[in-house]
Amino acid sequence: MDQAKMDLLRLWRESYDGVKRELESADQFEKEFQASDAIRWYTRNCALYKLIGRACNTMNYNNLYALRFFIKYVYLQLQEQHYQYLKRIDKYEPIVYRRQLMSHEDFELFKTKIRVLYPIKSLFSTSKIKEVSIQFAKGNYDNSKHVPVMFEIRVEPEKVTLPYADISNLSSFQHEEEVLFMIGTIFQVNDVHYSDSEKIWIIKLSLCGEDHPRLKDMIDYIKYEIKDTANLITLADFFIKIGEYDMAKEYYRKYENQLSINHPDMKRVWQGLSNIADIQGNYFISMNSHSKAHECFNEQIDICRNLPSHHPQVGKCYANIANLYELQGKNNLALENYEKAYKIFTQSLPAYHPDTTKIEQSIENLSPKKKSTKETSNQSIAPEMTGIPEDKSKTNTILETFLIVWLDANVNKTKDNEETYKVLRTSINYLKTFDNIQEGETYIQSIHREKIILIVSGGFGMEIVPRIHDFEQINCIYVYCRNKARHEQWSKDYSKVKSVITIRNQLVEEIIEDQKIRNKTEDSFPMSILTRTAVAKETTAKDIAKEMGSILWFQLLIDVLLRMEHTDDAKTELIARLS
Repeated sequence: MDQAKMDLLRLWRESYDGVKRELESADQFEKEFQASDAIRWYTRNCALYKLIGRACNTMNYNNLYALRFFIKYVYLQLQEQHYQYLKRIDKYEPIVYRRQLMSHEDFELFKTKIRVLYPIKSLFSTSKIKEVSIQFAKGNYDNSKHVPVMFEIRVEPEKVTLPYADISNLSSFQHEEEVLFMIGTIFQVNDVHYSDSEKIWIIKLSLCGEDHPRLKDMIDYIKYEIKDTANLITLADFFIKIGEYDMAKEYYRKYENQLSINHPDMKRVWQGLSNIADIQGNYFISMNSHSKAHECFNEQIDICRNLPSHHPQVGKCYANIANLYELQGKNNLALENYEKAYKIFTQSLPAYHPDTTKIEQSIENLSPKKKSTKETSNQSIAPEMTGIPEDKSKTNTILETFLIVWLDANVNKTKDNEETYKVLRTSINYLKTFDNIQEGETYIQSIHREKIILIVSGGFGMEIVPRIHDFEQINCIYVYCRNKARHEQWSKDYSKVKSVITIRNQLVEEIIEDQKIRNKTEDSFPMSILTRTAVAKETTAKDIAKEMGSILWFQLLIDVLLRMEHTDDAKTELIARLS
């Protein structure tokens, strides 16, 4: 049985242990559930809708994760019904209604939210029949605790973030003419007023689409954070973003237990666990709890023993331990660990990387009588550039999964190429240059473990690309030339040619932006990329979080749950039923 389905059944049975009717419903669900019945199961008189509502309203992450199986198939069926619903309503803008009891406190707050976005944190049932909602809202209630309200929602067909549909033909209560909106749908509050004729408070909402000016940045950010698929690492990363570090650790460990030691995602798990230890250790430092900080940093270094010994994350471990010893006044131990960190950083980070500079300063502060580390280190941070320095390494084993090879007869000769090299080298750990096409091709053939990002001149490209294009180690190719039109003609036949570029800044920006995408999808430990673009993404996230608050994180969580993969049997059956 699918693990996701097993998690759902476990939650259902544990939540209603001893309730005979619910246990029987869970047994029936286990035997009979089909994806094409997801919405019918949601509208049935059983606990599924309660479990979803409770998990969403209380933001119980473990329960939401356990419910992912059912939430996903409600979403898939609702998505299919959505397209059919849009065909029926065409350009007509229907109004739907929802009855609800609100606490006095929530209602008073709602009255202050005109023109504010209102995210739905559960599946949202409405009716096309106004009278049904009015009668329900006027029913028996304790007016000392609750205010009856009726939502009046204008549905504009062109505005969509998540699917919604008329589910009357699928519901167990067809007479209600129900329109169901997916978890995470966002409305705007347009008006709150008391209707003398209806004797009830009316809250007018309108559906928001992806083009809404206050949603666009958030949606772009979500698309940036999550590509096409998601897994437990994506979920754990989400928990780090919202400060739920114990939850993040739980899901990293859960995924770790599912993987073999050689699985490529294992490195991402280790990095995530290391980041948590780093965050928690520095938190304990801020609280002057040095013993707990030591525990975190020792845990971090144990995790990082799985990585190559000169990986930057290992250097970060030693830097954390050194900083803690320095705060405790144990300068000899601090200096010892700073020097370990410095040795790793100078081998694995770009020249003038701020982490290296910071460690260098700390060493000099603790050993004022010594010469500068620039003078004493066996490896200078940045050798003086009298020409483009040649890589003296005798081995092709490097820390990065991706490396850049630049092949150009003038790579060492023109001022523009020198400046381009300088800019690339400050952002990328490993860059190999060749001005001889045969030497470059021989080097490319010698690479087996890593992926190559090739920068090639137009002239060399016409000759070498046809020969090396299908090599497994070639990830992508950028043609850097003067005549764009000429080289676009021949390069269009080669799918790995990402761009034909004539401007240095465009070349650098495209390589860095594309590499960030590769880091998300192809490898867990990226090149060190320190650019305005990367900083801008972080700033965007903070700005969005400040303005949108919980809307962003809830949308991101739902998107992760919907994209998580599990067995395709139910999805295949759903498509077969609906086609």
